[in-house]
Amino acid sequence: KGYNNNNYKNNNRWTESKPAQRDLDLIHATFPFVYCINLDHRRDKWDHFERQRDKAGIKATRFSAIHGDDSNKEEDVCLDWDGTNDAIYNRHKRTGMKRMHPSEVGCALSHLNLWKKLVSEQQQPQ
Repeated sequence: KGYNNNNYKNNNRWTESKPAQRDLDLIHATFPFVYCINLDHRRDKWDHFERQRDKAGIKATRFSAIHGDDSNKEEDVCLDWDGTNDAIYNRHKRTGMKRMHPSEVGCALSHLNLWKKLVSEQQQPQ
């Protein structure tokens, strides 16, 4: 008979219904607060995330990301790093020193800023 993509779509329960309440309770107990890091100019990605989040019944808050090209805080992250460990687990990676791409700098700074926010607010489960 072969693979029929329509059957997969029709039988994919995740897209058609919310998770069971016990699953949601476990998610909320394990992750009492969830943040989604999102670039301000990528509203389309946030809108897509919101739809998926609402379908799944998960609570999450948007956190504004830093665009790497706009960053002037490179002193907060190490721009040069050793890729040897990556090469051990990924045969397509090379060993040796690497330089972060601006998008990687923005990603690292976004996560760092979120950590700083959580620490400064002493974020506690609600």
